[in-house]
Amino acid sequence: DRFVTASGGSEALRKHTSLRLSGSYGVPGAHGFTNRVEVFTAPPNRFVFTLPTPKGLYREGCDGEHCWRIEGKEINVAAGNDLAQKLAERQFLAALHAPESFRSMDTLGTITLDGHECYELLLVRQSGEVIEEFYDGQTGLLRARHTTDERTGGSLRLLATFDDYRRFGDWMLAARQSYKLTGGPQVLTITNAQWDIKPDAVFDMPAEVKSRLALHQ
Repeated sequence: DRFVTASGGSEALRKHTSLRLSGSYGVPGAHGFTNRVEVFTAPPNRFVFTLPTPKGLYREGCDGEHCWRIEGKEINVAAGNDLAQKLAERQFLAALHAPESFRSMDTLGTITLDGHECYELLLVRQSGEVIEEFYDGQTGLLRARHTTDERTGGSLRLLATFDDYRRFGDWMLAARQSYKLTGGPQVLTITNAQWDIKPDAVFDMPAEVKSRLALHQ
C-alpha cells in the first residue's frame, strides 16, 4: 500500500488504458550493445517489447493469451510455467498487488540493500510462484525483486533492481531498471513515457508466431 501511495495512488494507474515507454537498453560483454528500445503495455496483460540486436530485431509480446519471443529467425512461444509467469508479470495493474492474485503476502523484516534499509516482502502467487520484493524504508518505493526465471525451467534466479524514480504524468516509474540472470546486468533506461495512446494494433500476434502455433494444434 505504501508503494502504491508513493507512486501516485491506485486510481492514478487504474484510469489509464495504455502506456508507451521509450529509451535505451544495454547488454554488457564483449558482444554487448546499447540500442533504442520501445515498450507498449495495456490492460489486462498485453505487452510488446522491441529492441534491435546484432542477431536482428528482438521482439517480445503478449496478447493476453499467448506470449512469445522472436530474435532474428528464432521464435519461442511460452508454455506451462513460463506462460503462467509471463501472463502474471505482464498485468497492467501488477504494481497494485491485487490480493486475489496471491496465496500470501508476508513482510519478513528489514534488510540493508545497497546502503538502503529495505522492507522484505515475500509473495506467493496463486500459481505457487514465490517472489521476493524489497521496498525502500524511507521512500516506500520498490528497489529490488528476486524471482525464478521459468524460461530456464526454474534453474536461474532473475535479480531486478529499480532506481532513479521519476514522475511520468501522475505515476512514478523507475527510469533505470537492471536485470541480471548470468553475467553482467542488462539495463533499461526510460527517457519518455506516454499514456493512453491506444496502440491496439501493436499487440497483434506476428504472422510467424501464428504459424508456429498452428503447427502445434
